[in-house]
Amino acid sequence: MISKGIINKITEFVHSQTRVYEIPSIFQIDLANEKGQELADKLGADKDIVLLGTFLMDCMLGVASKEGKLSEHIRMSEEKAEALLPQFPELEAKDKENILYCIRQHHGADKFYSLESEICCNADCYRFASVKGVIGG
Repeated sequence: MISKGIINKITEFVHSQTRVYEIPSIFQIDLANEKGQELADKLGADKDIVLLGTFLMDCMLGVASKEGKLSEHIRMSEEKAEALLPQFPELEAKDKENILYCIRQHHGADKFYSLESEICCNADCYRFASVKGVIGG
């Protein structure tokens, strides 16, 4: 089960990264979360998995950008999530795996691991392919 405590701690971590690196912006994070939640609701996906996926998919984007390793941000974000998630022993292994796939596949996949990972990919695309995302970005 994904508790409010897990969501709050991940939210704080992601927001702290944005305060330091200013990328992605809070606007972009919020937009991806909003679209992810909307799609999860419409499609009957696990909204908590999607929320953590959209939060963590670019959690190391700022670090990767600063280090000139933008193309490695997915791997770096996945590694960071692998380090963070064990703090939450109540998080079920299947949920952890699904969250990691949401990160791993947020730029696309031939075959998505889950509905949640596909939703995270689409929520990420929405940040760049929507009028709201382009204007706000």
